[in-house]
Amino acid sequence: MKDDIITLANLLNELDYKLVSAESITAGLFGARICEVNGASKFYEGGVIVYSPQMKIDLLKVDENIINTYGVVSPECVEAMTSNVQALFNADVAVAFSGNAGPTSLENKPVGLVYIGIKIKDEQVKIYELHLKGARNVIRKQCVEAGINYLIHLLQ
Repeated sequence: MKDDIITLANLLNELDYKLVSAESITAGLFGARICEVNGASKFYEGGVIVYSPQMKIDLLKVDENIINTYGVVSPECVEAMTSNVQALFNADVAVAFSGNAGPTSLENKPVGLVYIGIKIKDEQVKIYELHLKGARNVIRKQCVEAGINYLIHLLQ
């Protein structure tokens, strides 16, 4: 599993891209995983953990209407999180995670529903919808691994 992080690190370094993250469901797991690589500070600028809806609004400037209309577990919310964290850090690449790890439904959305957003440079945000299975922390770890794999795929 460490090979995927090394692959991502090598890609980011080769492209001279800086990566940032906005984490909700993952609550810092992505940043922790990225920093397992020696020299992560060369390509990882940092991230924000915005677990509550209010922090998404206050810190990441997600429009309150998006959250009120679509909820925090939505492609609309993760798209705003992705774009806004990229702008906040003035980074080349941004990734954002939002979803429901359980144990109960949230906003009438099932456990395991996850959205991952990725934005590279000035491209549109790419949104991935996942339906994951497992216990709460299994879902969170699967979410991080999926995000890493999507980043690798898009950067290759």
